[in-house]
Amino acid sequence: MEITLLSWRNHFTADVYGEHGSAHIESLCKWGPSSFIRRTRILPSGRPPEEAITLVQADPTWSAEYEHFKGLCRGKPDTASALASDLRLNRILSELARGADALTAT
Repeated sequence: MEITLLSWRNHFTADVYGEHGSAHIESLCKWGPSSFIRRTRILPSGRPPEEAITLVQADPTWSAEYEHFKGLCRGKPDTASALASDLRLNRILSELARGADALTAT
């Protein structure tokens, strides 16, 4: 899996490769058109068919982020649940990494 953090002009990409195909995200709609491409692997070889979807819309995250921020300003943030969530995500990502390492070791 390859994912960029953020580059010049806010371009974002994510490429996920698997045994049966790949998935690709190019940019995020908050910065312009966003594309999702799914390619299905052809065995033993051949050009993979692909499905592409392009989304053009205003940033859908802004209003949700703003409402969340206002809620935090109105009350005390629950840092215990935020920490629990971070620990859960860390555990899941660690398990995925161990699984990927096990697959490459065989």
